[in-house]
Amino acid sequence: MKIYIWIGMILSGILFLAGVACMVVPLFLSGNAGLAVQGVFAAVMAAFIFSITASLWFEKKWAIRYNWVVGVIYGCLVLANIVVGGAVATYIMALLSIPYWVMLYKIQRSWENNDILENIK
Repeated sequence: MKIYIWIGMILSGILFLAGVACMVVPLFLSGNAGLAVQGVFAAVMAAFIFSITASLWFEKKWAIRYNWVVGVIYGCLVLANIVVGGAVATYIMALLSIPYWVMLYKIQRSWENNDILENIK
């Protein structure tokens, strides 16, 4: 689980920096607002990724339920992306996150009863 948390933290940091770069650089160079909108989307996605991993990092009891809510939102975004014919990277990220969601499903009951929190430390 710690591997997924670290990957999420690093991924959210990279995505946030890329989002900020997409917001700032085009506005100074050409005034292209299209890339700025993509940068805002990337920064929001980075905030979601950070929030789901940080809630697990800080061992909040509600963390797994929050992850399910964010997962449903992410699933809806992936379905919307399929309808509009979006990027392949979205599908790859969805496929790569399947082991993470399976792991959360397996440990949810133990996590909410604080059994797993005792074993992590």
